[in-house]
Parts: sequence; C-alpha cells; structure tokens
Amino acid sequence: MFKWQRIGAIFTKLFGGRAPKTSSFTPQLEALESREVLSTSFGLKQVLTSGSGPVSVAVGDFTSDGRKDLIIANEYDGTMTLFKGRGAGLFGRGHDIASGLSFPSAVVAGHFDADSFLDFAVTDTGTNQIKFFHGDGTGSFSSGQGDTIGSGPGGESLPRALAKGDFNEDGHDDLVVANFHGKSVSVFLSSADGTSYTRLDLPTLPSDSPLQSSSLSVSVADFNNDNHLDFVVGFMGGFKVFLGTGGDTFTEQTAQSTSSFNGPIFAVGDFDRDGNQDIALIADFGLVQSSIQIRFGDGSGGFSETHEVLISPRVAVVASVVVCDFNQDGNDDLAITTNRLRRGTGILGRGQLLLIPGKGDGSFQPVQYYTMPLLPGGLAVSDLDRDGRPDIVVTINGNLLEPDHRVLILKSEPPPAVRGWFGR
Repeated sequence: MFKWQRIGAIFTKLFGGRAPKTSSFTPQLEALESREVLSTSFGLKQVLTSGSGPVSVAVGDFTSDGRKDLIIANEYDGTMTLFKGRGAGLFGRGHDIASGLSFPSAVVAGHFDADSFLDFAVTDTGTNQIKFFHGDGTGSFSSGQGDTIGSGPGGESLPRALAKGDFNEDGHDDLVVANFHGKSVSVFLSSADGTSYTRLDLPTLPSDSPLQSSSLSVSVADFNNDNHLDFVVGFMGGFKVFLGTGGDTFTEQTAQSTSSFNGPIFAVGDFDRDGNQDIALIADFGLVQSSIQIRFGDGSGGFSETHEVLISPRVAVVASVVVCDFNQDGNDDLAITTNRLRRGTGILGRGQLLLIPGKGDGSFQPVQYYTMPLLPGGLAVSDLDRDGRPDIVVTINGNLLEPDHRVLILKSEPPPAVRGWFGR
C-alpha cells in the first residue's frame, strides 16, 4: 500500500463511513513528451468502475474460458472486484467478491492449492493478514487459509506488497510478503499437497537497528543463475536479496543502500542483456524529483553500481513499476505510474504513466510522459486481446476527499502517423 493510501486507510478507520463518489474527470492520455517513436502506442480502450480506491490488480483466467480476467483490490471499502473478460480485450461489469477484508493493499494470482484452477492471494494492512482465495474455475472463490503477521510496533506488520514463486519446487506457488513494519519479510511455503502453508519470517535489518525497515516492494527472480528462485525486498534506504536453495531455506545477502528518500519501488529485468538479472530502482526523493537507478547483476547474487536516469524534476510520488518489452525490439522496457507537482507549488497535480524504452545496453531512450487522473496506483501488463502485443491496466486510486473507482484498459496499437496523442 502506498504512502497516500495508508493515510486514506487511517482516515477511513478513524471516521468511518463509505468513501464519497468519484469526480467525473475524464481520463486524458496526452503525450507530454515524445522525442522517440515507439513501434507500439497505447489507446484508451475501456474504463471500468470498481470499488472505492482500487489499489492493485491481478490478471489471469479465473473463469477457465481462455479469456483474461481482472481481480482488483479496493482499499477504501475493503472489497475485491472481479471483471470477467468478454474477449477482444474488453471486460464486463464488475462483481464484488465477499472478502472479509479491511484494507486490501496488494493482490497476486497463482495456483495456491492442488487443483488446476487459478487462485489469488491478498495482503490486508487493516488486519495485518495475508489471505488466500481458491478459485473453482467459474469465477467463484472460497476463502482459504489466512495468517496474521504481527511483528511490528504494537504487533502491526502492515503487509504491503507480495510476489509469488515456487521456492520449494513442489509445483505449488509460494508467497513472499514485504511487511512495512517489523524489519522482516514473510515467506509462505506450500505443503506437498498444496493444502497448507508454513511461514518463515526473515529479517531485513538487524534487530538492534534504529530503523523500522519499512519494506515497500518485493520481486522474485533467479539472481545467481542456479535455477532456484530468489527474491529481493526494498525498504527505506536500501534493498536486500535472499537467495533460494530450492527448499525451505534462504541465504541472506548483505543489504545495499540507495539514495532514495522514501525507499525504492523496483522491478527486475535483464536491462543490459548479459543473461544476469538486474534491478531497476525507482528512487523517490520526497517531493523533489525521482530517478531510475539500474543495479547490474553479476550472476552471483551481487550487484554493481548504478546507471541513473532522471525521470522528472516534478515527479512527486512513484506508485508502481513493471518491466515488459513494449515495443518488441528484444529489450526490456519500463512502465511507471507516478504523480507530479503543479508547477511552482507543492500541490499534487495530475498523475502520469511513463513509458521508458530500453536500449539493451543498460541505458534507456528518452522518457515518454502521458497524463492520467490524480493518483494512479496499480499497474499490470498482459496481452488482453491475444494480438501478440502487451496491453496495460492502470487502477486510479484517487485521493482522501474524492477516492476514485476507475480501472483504465490501454490497448497496444500500431504507431499513429503523427505522435502526440494516444488514441488519436
């Protein structure tokens, strides 16, 4: 859950009541800067209405019909919304899922039991829980095992982000959860039959550290090329890699520092195409500026110094980042949702979607900026219409006074004759 979202959760928890309705602002996908021509552009295809404060999205075929569906975590009203795919990258009306959640902050799809149907897991910062929902292949879900993670101040862990991977190599997805409090990450390892989980709490900082860790993000990859999945967790001032062994143990690497003020949000990819996994850290310097810092992997679980790219002097808050080859040139690119400051003020202005094409040598082409409604949050990439090109899903979280309800579907399109506006 992001900084402004936690504030909203506390506000709602204190004063109660449902969130007010969203404003009628119409999304505009205007290119603010376009100095390079991409072989793929994006048009606004559909605007979906979700619950209050959609903060995270998972994509998958939850109805077993060969079409991509969406699961949305709505922070402000504690609901989950399922949008069933209709084909051609379009979605039907949303259906609320009885979740029993307080403030869901992140959702991931995976196979968390022994059947062949897709499930999902969600973190709940309001109850300090991780909860599993098991799909039946029709779009219905039963609530499975939940676990309270109470390792922070006052027993609060505030689980904030999660990622999946089969760490113990039993054929079932496991989970790693970044806890905002408690100086720890929690790993949930599946049993051999996929019916239960064992939890491991691993330290991100020494117990006598004056810092609270404040883990913000987590990603899964094989960083030391041993064919076992590892994970990296980012926290205020740094990040740490945990190397997997293919079982129920992890080797803790030395934490590395970053220059980020609020802690890095990151994604993993091979940005220099050397066969080793690198980390793209989106460093947030408070309300001043943000930049991309690439830490190049050495193939053994270590990282070299950074190649840094300034995103914008007016980017205020970075929300999400994903890696994908958007222009299909064989190089990993980045997509980032952010909010910028109004010129000459300290007030948040419109949100932004940033597309940053990679060159394949660890550097990037100029940033492409596109305007969004205020406070975009969750971000996902998938080929929704099965045309061989990646499409984008963005959730619009809104703000305290006007929580939003929208989910934007951006379709990948051939490039227009004249760049400048999406969908025109």
